[in-house]
Amino acid sequence: MNNFEYNYHTHTSRCGHACGLDEEYVIEAIKNGYKRMGFSDHVMLPNISQPGMRGEFSLFDSYVNSVNRLKKKYKNQIEIKLGFECEWYGNTFKNYYEDLLQHKGFDYLILGQHCFLNQGRMIFYKSIADEEKGCELYASDLIDGIRSGLFSYVCHPDFFILGSEGISNIDEISTRIALEAKKANIPLEINMGQTRRLSFPKAASPY
Repeated sequence: MNNFEYNYHTHTSRCGHACGLDEEYVIEAIKNGYKRMGFSDHVMLPNISQPGMRGEFSLFDSYVNSVNRLKKKYKNQIEIKLGFECEWYGNTFKNYYEDLLQHKGFDYLILGQHCFLNQGRMIFYKSIADEEKGCELYASDLIDGIRSGLFSYVCHPDFFILGSEGISNIDEISTRIALEAKKANIPLEINMGQTRRLSFPKAASPY
């Protein structure tokens, strides 16, 4: 029995690490009793290419048109929302994100940090040799994103922990993130993806 009625974190094959057709996700959601689902593929960024991480910017129109078509087709069976999962890169893409919400018909954006921008290059936090430094940078960027007011919620806020179980200040960083989210009245997602896949030995803790 499915106890969930809403899902706002759904990628498409355009990002390079999801599979299937957009419509198949909708059909499965209806079959499982969902009342509302949101598509939130990894944001496609102008002049940025990250194969396997996010779709090329040339796929933007395909994504928007597909979700809007499905909204209309299944409007009597399920409510569908158009969104993106975004990183916060300071002010670099701030105007672009605002334009998505104000002029491009996007219903919401969710905040999901994976990498940061350094001299035009996308660098994953996990690639920083000093794990504690990488986790601190992750937390700092995530908190700045929360403070921007552009995002409906934070997805996988514990992403920094995966593969970094040995760092000494996990609890302190987690507390800072949680307090900032509480102050902004923004939800934190409990993401079970790594737990279900058991990608890391300790990924199931504390769940």
